[in-house]
Amino acid sequence: MKPAKYNVLFMRDDQRVKRFRFKLGWIKFFILFQILLLILAVGGGYFSVVFFLENRDLDARLATLQQDLAETRSELKRLENVREILDSFDEKEISTALQARGNSTAPGSAGFNLEDIFSRVDKHVVAVDHIQARVDDSGIRLRFELNNLLDDRKVVGWVKISLVGRDGTVVDLDVQDDDLNFEINHFKKVRTSFDFHELVQRDELFAIRLTITNKNKQVIYSETFPLSDIIV
Repeated sequence: MKPAKYNVLFMRDDQRVKRFRFKLGWIKFFILFQILLLILAVGGGYFSVVFFLENRDLDARLATLQQDLAETRSELKRLENVREILDSFDEKEISTALQARGNSTAPGSAGFNLEDIFSRVDKHVVAVDHIQARVDDSGIRLRFELNNLLDDRKVVGWVKISLVGRDGTVVDLDVQDDDLNFEINHFKKVRTSFDFHELVQRDELFAIRLTITNKNKQVIYSETFPLSDIIV
């Protein structure tokens, strides 16, 4: 008995009828092939979604790890700054300084508070980049880039500058410079100059501290920059 064959007819009004004969095996193969394609398509879509979700989770974890790494580096840098300023004291001076509980920023105070000097505040509103300082006998010329980290609105505020001496003295300067007031959508390059203070002269200068407040007088950024890291 001959194997069964199936006829497939293609008919158009303006052409002759075309007939194709297929064995049952070819028809079964075609149906199985279509089922296989459907399975592959469904499987591909499923694994695409799974890999997308896994990749999104990995990106989130990577961002968290990068933020933790940045905070760890910042804390390490702060500790290095603490060690550097402590190296300038003998053991007796360190003991006296750490026991003092007065106001470390007040002129003439006995002792200083290391946490106040090197504490860092970052509300992720603005960022200070590319800070550089030039120091000579006439004073200090400071420049840095102030970046707005908020995409949806501008940031308004001002920058306060403090000098940190090698003995732990912190002096807040009253720098009258319009460039320290800002209203930025993206970034602003700040350039300013100021004199030394009678309590912190050139040879006694250890670091420069920037404190940035918003229009509501809330501190949104504060960091101490050792002079050795920013001097050019």
